[in-house]
Amino acid sequence: MSAGAGTAERAAPEPATLGLRERRRLAETLWYAALWAALAAAAVPWYLRLLPIDLGPPAWTLFGAGAALWLSSALTERLPTRRRLLAAAAAQHLAGVVVLGVVWQMAGGLENPAFLAVFALPVVAAAALPARPLSYLTAGAAVAAVVVLALLERPELRWYLASLGLPGLLATEAWPAPGFAQTPYPALTPPPAAALAILMVFAVLLAAVALGVDALAGRLSRLYLRLETSGAALARAETLARDLIRSSPTPAVLLRSANLQVVEASDSFFRELLVARADVAEKSLLELVAFGYPEIAEAVLRGERRGVPFVVFRVGEETRFARVHGYPIVHGSERLIYAGLRDVGELYFLQAALDAEDEALLVLSVDDRLVYSNRAAEALLGPLEFGQPAVDVLAGSALEPGWWHPGPRARVERRVRAGGTPCRSAVTAVEVPGAEGRLTIVRLRPETAAAAETGG
Repeated sequence: MSAGAGTAERAAPEPATLGLRERRRLAETLWYAALWAALAAAAVPWYLRLLPIDLGPPAWTLFGAGAALWLSSALTERLPTRRRLLAAAAAQHLAGVVVLGVVWQMAGGLENPAFLAVFALPVVAAAALPARPLSYLTAGAAVAAVVVLALLERPELRWYLASLGLPGLLATEAWPAPGFAQTPYPALTPPPAAALAILMVFAVLLAAVALGVDALAGRLSRLYLRLETSGAALARAETLARDLIRSSPTPAVLLRSANLQVVEASDSFFRELLVARADVAEKSLLELVAFGYPEIAEAVLRGERRGVPFVVFRVGEETRFARVHGYPIVHGSERLIYAGLRDVGELYFLQAALDAEDEALLVLSVDDRLVYSNRAAEALLGPLEFGQPAVDVLAGSALEPGWWHPGPRARVERRVRAGGTPCRSAVTAVEVPGAEGRLTIVRLRPETAAAAETGG
C-alpha cells in the first residue's frame, strides 16, 4: 500500500461521526440564521431611519463572521474523531458569541436592549449537538460577553462590582474603552440601575432558554434513538426479506400487482431463465419471460385461473414447462404478488412417455388408493380419479378381491379380466422409504395386444 493511500485511510472519518456531522450542519444552519437575524435587527431600523448608526461596521463584521464560519466548517469537516469534531464546534460557538456581542455594541449596546434576543439562537444551535453542557456553556459565554462589554461601555456600572468584593477592578484606567461602540440614543441612555436590571433579565431569560432547549434536546435525542433503532430493525427486516427471496432455490419474483413489474427476484431466476439484473428495471414479468400464452400466465399469477397444471415458456431456443403460483401480499398501501416458477419439464416428459405406453399403468399407495394412472388405463377402465380406492378401480376383475397385492413376492404375473377385457397383469411392489408399506404398480396389457406382439 502506498503512503498516499495510507494517509487517505487515516484521514477518512469514522462511521460513528456521520450522525454527529449531520447534527453539526444543523447547528451551523442555525448559526447562519442568527447572523442574518443580527443583520436584520440592525439594518431594518437603520433603513427606516429609526437607528442612527453607521451600518458598515456591523454589516462587514457579520459578513466576516459568516465567511469564517464557512471556512472553519470546511477545514474541520474531515476531522477523524468525535472529540475533535465536538471541540471544533464548541470553539465556533464561543467565537460566534463574542462576535454577536461586538455587533450588539455597534448597534447601540445598552441603548438597544431588544438586540439581545438574537443571543437565544446560538443557545438553540448548541442544543442541536450531542453535547448537553454546550447549551449552558454558550448561554454563560453570551452573558459574560454582554456583561463585560456593558462594563466597558458604562464605567458607572463597575461600582456594582464592589458588592462582589472585587474593589481592585474598580480602577477606571484598568478598563480600556471599546472603540467600536456606538451610541445612537444618548438621550435614552439607561441609568446604572436600569442597565443592571436589563443585564440581569437578559441573564435569567438566556438561562431559561438554555434549560428549555436542553430538555427539548434530551427528548429529541431519545426520540432519535428510538427512530434509529426502529429504522435499523426495519432495514434488517427488509434485508432479510430480500435475502430470502434472492436465496430461493427455485425461480421466484416479487411483483407489483398493478402491472406485474418486477420488484425483486431470486438469483435462481436470473440463472435459470438467463435474464440479466440490468434488464429487470421497470419491466414486467411478461416482458422478461417469453410465455407461450401470456394471458393464461397472468391469470394464474393473479389467482383468476386455477387448475392449470403448467405454463409453457421459452428460454432462448428451449421450450420449458413450469408450474406457476402467485400469492397476493399487501405491504402498507402497496399490493404485491409473490410468484414462483417451478420447472416441471421432467415430470411433463415422464408423463408424456407413460401416456405413450400401450400398457395400462396404475400406481397404488400404501393405503391402497390410486395415485397415478396413464391414458391407456383410463381407456381400459374408464374415468379414474386421484385418491380413488383400488377396490373400486379393480373390483370388476374375475379374480378374488385383493389380487393386486403381491404378498411377500416382489412381482406377480397372472391373467385377469379388467374392464371386461382379458388382460395379462404384472404386479410389482416397491418399498417406500420411511413408510410402513409398499407402492404397488399394476400393469395391464390386453390379451389381443399381447398375442399380436408374440405372433399369435
